[in-house]
Amino acid sequence: ESKVVDGSKHAVSADKMSELKIRLVQASEDHGTKLLDVSTPEFRAYAWLAEDARSGSDGGDYDDAQLLRRYALSAVYFSAEGGNWLRRDGWLTPKDECEWEGVSGCDDGAAVTNLDLKENK
Repeated sequence: ESKVVDGSKHAVSADKMSELKIRLVQASEDHGTKLLDVSTPEFRAYAWLAEDARSGSDGGDYDDAQLLRRYALSAVYFSAEGGNWLRRDGWLTPKDECEWEGVSGCDDGAAVTNLDLKENK
């Protein structure tokens, strides 16, 4: 049975062990437990990333650092109800995640050193 998240066509059952899922599970502190639970922001971030034009189920054009940044930031977006934010320019778009509204200080690794979301209510 396929699960659809927020209108996404991402089918959980068709994605048993995609390259993207493997990469995210390996980087996860909980070994992917939250990533695999369709009720969590982590799963919603994964589903979004799997549909991202440059990512897809194989991890696509992103290097590991960028892939992890996009995943982490999209999990923040979903957990903080980003769809209701006042300032969300660039979020969940193909635009470089370091240019999303409120994101700055991306380093050469996967870290974002500054995230300013105080204007979002």
